[in-house]
Amino acid sequence: APKTTATPVPTATPKPTATSAPTMAPDSAQTVQKNDNILNVQQGDIVTFGRYEQDGDLSNGPEDIEWYVVGREGDRALVLSKYILDCMVYDAGGDDVSWEDAGLRDWLRGEFFTEAFTTDEWDYMRYTELENNGNPYLNVPGGEKTKDLIFALSIDELEKYTPESSYDDF
Repeated sequence: APKTTATPVPTATPKPTATSAPTMAPDSAQTVQKNDNILNVQQGDIVTFGRYEQDGDLSNGPEDIEWYVVGREGDRALVLSKYILDCMVYDAGGDDVSWEDAGLRDWLRGEFFTEAFTTDEWDYMRYTELENNGNPYLNVPGGEKTKDLIFALSIDELEKYTPESSYDDF
């Protein structure tokens, strides 16, 4: 069974836990389907895992989610969705909140998690302890550590795993 932590949308939160950034060129990546031997994925591969509505056509049901393997650590893989899966605000309250209190975290852990993954797929996922540093661009202080199965990228991770972009692009 694969050990997977999913990371669907870029925003400001946790500290990086994986190795150096991969080349994210799809033509150089191996695509691994859920039924393949997913334990052997390597950094730079693309993994199909979970299903979520992505093409706006509800009549054909949700589409497979494709993830870049951006890091490996032992039997764990850190993955980043190939496509933006949804558009959610970090927190609807408008106040400066840390990741532990963010509405986006609640949505990822609740509605998105149960909609995108089957209970069998849940068994493949592992909790990651996250250091929740502040956001220096918005002058928002950090928060307590959290443990999440699925989370958004921190600013440091965004810069590490998507070096062709910057926080200012978002």
